[in-house]
Formats: sequence, structure tokens, C-alpha cells
Amino acid sequence: MADNTIINWTAPDDQGSEILTYTIYVQKGDLTWSTVPAYCDGSLPAIRDAYTCTIPSLHLHEDYDIPWGTDVQAKVMATNSKGDSPVSEQGGGGVMIYVPEAPINLVEVLSLRTSTTLGFSWEPGLDDGSRPLIDYTVYVTDNAGTYDVTAPTLETTQYTAFALSLGTIYHFTVTSRNDYGTSAVSDTFSLLAAIKPNTPTDVTSTNVGSDALVCWTEPYDNGSPITAYKIYLKTVTNTYEEELTYCDGSNSVIVSATCCTIPLTVFKAAPYSLYEGDHIYAKVSAINYYGESVTSQVGDGASLIVVPDAPVDLQNNPAITDSTRIGVTWFPGSSTGGTPIIDYEISYAEEASSEFTVLDSAVALNEYTTTIPLVEGQNYKFKVRARNSVGYSEYSAEVVIRVATEPEVPTNVDTSVVDGYSVITWT
Repeated sequence: MADNTIINWTAPDDQGSEILTYTIYVQKGDLTWSTVPAYCDGSLPAIRDAYTCTIPSLHLHEDYDIPWGTDVQAKVMATNSKGDSPVSEQGGGGVMIYVPEAPINLVEVLSLRTSTTLGFSWEPGLDDGSRPLIDYTVYVTDNAGTYDVTAPTLETTQYTAFALSLGTIYHFTVTSRNDYGTSAVSDTFSLLAAIKPNTPTDVTSTNVGSDALVCWTEPYDNGSPITAYKIYLKTVTNTYEEELTYCDGSNSVIVSATCCTIPLTVFKAAPYSLYEGDHIYAKVSAINYYGESVTSQVGDGASLIVVPDAPVDLQNNPAITDSTRIGVTWFPGSSTGGTPIIDYEISYAEEASSEFTVLDSAVALNEYTTTIPLVEGQNYKFKVRARNSVGYSEYSAEVVIRVATEPEVPTNVDTSVVDGYSVITWT
């Protein structure tokens, strides 16, 4: 703010009598005239003999209602022992000005953000100091310590900083200037040099038991930590759907692991509706504060494979079953689960028991013959299930089989006639 308003005049001819005092008038805000005795007492030698007096501009503004930016008008009257001179013509030229207020409303210009640049704009302070603003100066520091001038005499209300380092926080302030002086600095405006992340790479899908494991490599975050991923999976119609139930990329565990696990059964249902044996394709994008990356290239490796259907038509093999052993046969279920059946597991129990015992868990063919001791004439029940690389199917329907074979040949066949009837006997 301007400190003082100075009033000067030229001493008149004293007409033979020494001038004793001056009376200095200023024009008030209401256009009346008034002396300023507190600062312009023309009887004081320091004022009288120097033909000048100095008045604080704030005093004129507050006590005399002279608006800021006004050309202060003054006139002077000289007095000697003979009397007062006429009052002078009014004079001016001293405008009450002061420094402008600091710039306000600093805000980022997002269109100027790149990997090496940041831009922001501002508005002038609400008060320009009653004089047109000349220019602005931008200051910057990258450690909130000493600020350096980065853009002096800037005539626009926008600035772009270049050659910045990703991941660094830059702190900016701005001042404005009029022809009286420079404003205070604006509030500090801080920006992180960062952009949306690079694209994830190395996307894969892998079969792990009854699940598909989708993984990717974390990309460079471009100065701002990655906060989430979006995982997209291919559907039967060749479109991609974001998987949120098992692969919610906003989950911090998934963000940290860069992997997610999806039950293979999910892919058989909508919206994916894949068929057994279909490849599982995935693509991934990364997200930080500044946006979402370009979506990755498609990756795969896994297939939709599930446990096989239960075997069917489990039945006795009469060519094998006798009084000491039982043979059974069956057929595979209608689906192998998208991957070959490895083997079968067969179990048995006595007919009245609910406790089954595994006879063999690595039966390669769809037939089996018991090798354990069995009780002739006893009923036994059997069930079987198939196994592929995912796991075991449900059990087949049970079948009950008796340990027995066809009877031996009858002997001692004899015929006779008794009371007119033919009688046949045998052993």
C-alpha cells in the first residue's frame, strides 16, 4: 500500500514581509476543502521552509474519505504579518495508489499435464491497488523450501512449467504488480508431476485346479501410485466384460498381488457362457489418481475345464462275477470336463452298510474286478467316479451285486412210474 501523499508548492514573493505560515488545503471525498493540521501544519519551519508536507495516504482515505485511486487535489495560502494571500489554484497529480492484492483461485489446467509439464491458472486479487496490473511473477520450489523465480513479468494469468520430474511435488506461488509495487504472494499451490500409468504387460491365465489364475505385470505408475486395476474377460460373443466378483481390481489385495483367482464354473455362466475347452482370454488396465491406462494386450493360457460328469450304467459283468469275485463295467459320463479323464476310483460296501471303502483309485479302464476276499452269497454295492486334471466327478449311481455264479450240473437224474404218473428225480 502507498504510504504517503506528498504536497509541494512554490513559495510566492513575500512582498517585503517574511512569510510566517502556509495553510494547506486538500479536497475531501465530498469535494469540500479542509486543512490537514496533523500532517500539514504550515507554521512548522520543516514544512514552511521546505514548501512541502507529507500526509499518510491511509489518513486521507479514512479521515477525509478520499477514495483509493483518486488524484489528490490541494491548494495553498501564504500568510505574512500583513495578512493572507489569495488561495492558490488547485493542483494535483498525486494519485493515491497501493500494491494490488495477491492473486487468488489458483487451479490446474488439466489439458497442460504431461509426463514433463504442469500448467495452472489464477485470477487477479479482488483489489488491483487502483492501478492497472502490469504483470505477474511465478515462484516455484520442489521441496517447500526456498522459492525461485520461474516466470517473471508474465502478462497472462496462466503458466506452464516444463522439464519436470515424475513423482516430484512442485509448490507454486504467484505475485501481481502494478506501478506502485508488488503484491503479497498467493496461497501456495502444489501439484504432483504425474500422469496416468503405463499399460500392464505379460497378462496370462493359468489353470490351477478348479480355478483360473489371471496375472499381469505391474506397469510404471508415472509418478502416482496405482490404486486399482480393471480386469476384462472374453465372452463367448468375443466381447470383454469386467469381472468384479472375483477380480475386483480396486481390492488392495489384488492390487498388491497383480493376480486374481476365478472359479472355472464362472466362465460357464453368463455373461461369459464359454464352452468346455474354450481358452480363457483376459486383458487389464491400470488406474491411478490421474486416470486409466490403455488396456493391455490380450493374454491367455488357461482353458475352461471342469470336473467330468459322473460315470453311467455301472453294472455287473457276468463274464467275471462268480462265487469269489465280482466284475463291474461302466461308461464315461457325457462330458469329460474339457480335458481327458485320467482314471476312475471304485468303492464298495456291504449292502446293508453306508460305509464305503475305496478298492482302487487309479483304474485306467472302465471296468474292474475285485481282488479282495468276498463272502459267497453276500450282496455288495459299488459306486465309481471319474477324475481329470481338475478333480473328481460326482459318484455314479450305486449297483448291488451278489457274489455267486451259475449252479453246478444236476446229477443222478432218474425216472419212474408211480400210480400211473411219471416221476423224475435228480440230485
